[in-house]
Amino acid sequence: TPPPYTGIWAPSWVADPDSGLCYMTGGATTPGAGNLSTVYVYNAVTNAWLPELPAFTSVRDFHAAFLFHRPSDSHKLLCVAGGNNGAELSSTQCHDLLEGSWNSENADLGALPGSLFGMGYTKRVTPEGEQLWMVGGSFNTIITNQTWYYDVSSGTWMDGDFFPSSPVFRTAAVTLNNDVYHVGGATSGFSYTGLSDKRID
Repeated sequence: TPPPYTGIWAPSWVADPDSGLCYMTGGATTPGAGNLSTVYVYNAVTNAWLPELPAFTSVRDFHAAFLFHRPSDSHKLLCVAGGNNGAELSSTQCHDLLEGSWNSENADLGALPGSLFGMGYTKRVTPEGEQLWMVGGSFNTIITNQTWYYDVSSGTWMDGDFFPSSPVFRTAAVTLNNDVYHVGGATSGFSYTGLSDKRID
């Protein structure tokens, strides 16, 4: 079931390397605040769209999307976090891929440390467990260079410190060899920087 739109503004993508499935969550049908709560599924192995998943609760764009295993039962969860729907959001919500349903908002990850949109997001796997990273963004309406991560093992949001380049939103993050990188972003409006940062433990 491919998206029926000409385009989708500012959705989030997350890929599952185990299954070859890619999930596109939320976004908007026109530039601006999010108005979609859809989840489209693309099979990169067969080059085909699969039936979409049930919609999550709060529409949002410029949000984060994660896949991780819940420690209590090893179920794989697809989660959305933060974003914008005319107001900055701090809510999170997770879909249990084994059960085939969304849990209530904030039930699995809790609320974010504050409202956040336009952040970079990535997952890091450490010897202690999985970490869900969020980098920069508009935090409580102020563009920031702060980072946070959700420590899956302890079930808590942790302060990941500040990256040294300027505060940015509409930015990106990626993990390579379990190092977290921040890449680019807008310092205001659509004024972009090409600066990047590497997280060193």
